[in-house]
Amino acid sequence: MTDFLLKIILTLLKRKPKPICHHLKWHFGIVPQKYPVIQAVFPSYRQGCVSLALQQYLSSKTRRFSILGINATDTNMSLSDFIHPDSFSQQTEGPVQYNDVETSDKNNISCPELALYLVREQGRNLAIFVKHNRGEEEFVVEVMAKQREFSEQFLADLRRLTDAHSIYKGKVITMQRSHNYNGDITVSFQNLPRIERKQLILPNEVMDGLEHHTVRFSHHSKHLLARGRHLKRGLLLYGPPGTGKSYSIMYLLGIMKERTAILLNGSACSALLEDACELARTLAPSTVVIDDADLIAEERTRRQGNQVLFELLNQMDGIADDADVLFLLTTNRPEALEPALASRPGRIDQALLIPLPDRACRTRLFELYSQGLPVAVKDMQKFVDQTADMSAAFIRELLRKATLLALEEGVQVKIQDRHLERAVRLMLAGNGLSGKLLGNQTLPLA
Repeated sequence: MTDFLLKIILTLLKRKPKPICHHLKWHFGIVPQKYPVIQAVFPSYRQGCVSLALQQYLSSKTRRFSILGINATDTNMSLSDFIHPDSFSQQTEGPVQYNDVETSDKNNISCPELALYLVREQGRNLAIFVKHNRGEEEFVVEVMAKQREFSEQFLADLRRLTDAHSIYKGKVITMQRSHNYNGDITVSFQNLPRIERKQLILPNEVMDGLEHHTVRFSHHSKHLLARGRHLKRGLLLYGPPGTGKSYSIMYLLGIMKERTAILLNGSACSALLEDACELARTLAPSTVVIDDADLIAEERTRRQGNQVLFELLNQMDGIADDADVLFLLTTNRPEALEPALASRPGRIDQALLIPLPDRACRTRLFELYSQGLPVAVKDMQKFVDQTADMSAAFIRELLRKATLLALEEGVQVKIQDRHLERAVRLMLAGNGLSGKLLGNQTLPLA
């Protein structure tokens, strides 16, 4: 290596990082001190969606861009700070900081945390600044251009692409608010078991009502709109514990794959309703599931000043009539619910009882839960009759207990009448508490 090349390398190594203002001056041709800066603020849990949208925007063949990281002690800076005379030399270029956001397929999206994009497109130059402080609720995108309408058009395109390329679209998700200082929201993907129609043992009229207000409604959504009918709607599933309300929800979510599903629990959704409903509006067609709705939508005479109930009603009313948003609520205590939930169109339009199984359904349940088991029961109908007023969950657990009792006698022993009889006695022991919890409505509790 010659001394000349060595000097060049040493010079490059010693080169000080250029101020961000220098890059902006080169990009726009002047120091853009009078250029307007506008911003869009997104919830932090949408960082991955915005980053994908930005990638899509920059992928256009008509656009060229460069990306800069920023060295700065103050991460709360704004794009306008880079062009303030007092800070010309303070913020300099540096490495781009990334945050990995997981998607539903367990892949990661590398999202810039603090970065400046310099974009050129047919004389329309933009400076796009993205920033996100970990642990904070907001992901901010700022944009600068010579003319304000250029920036406004970019943000409109970004919002549209953010919705179209959302990592949550068509997925089943849950939302949680953390207990840290900022109380930021995290979103998790859920892989629910696929429930086939034959696994959902309900009377035919109940199955028909279940599918009518959900699947068939969505199938005809365009024609309903064309005839001036609103799309937002609500369905309440009520009935004793263990009858299949959760199974019904999983079945519906499984066959309505095109819909984004947001799962909330009554006891934990008080601080999430606004964000969940906003996300549902954005990603429609969508479904908002609120399990144990009586925990937040209790009748006002029972709980004075129920702010969560008011928020739920406001969110339901705030969704546009043409938005295909479905609310699915479940409860074991329909008598405790606030009547106002059904007082306006688009709230709860239909309530559907998920009943204890009748004799025909109990026969089908024994057949379903016996599949794959070595069964040698002489008179299964005897146990069908014995489980009158008992839920599907009770019958499922009954066969599991009988399986265990047979295994305790030997791995080759088949399930026989005596195993089912003993399983019934075990489940009704202790004053019937197990049976009561699993949906037997005839067992008293002391």
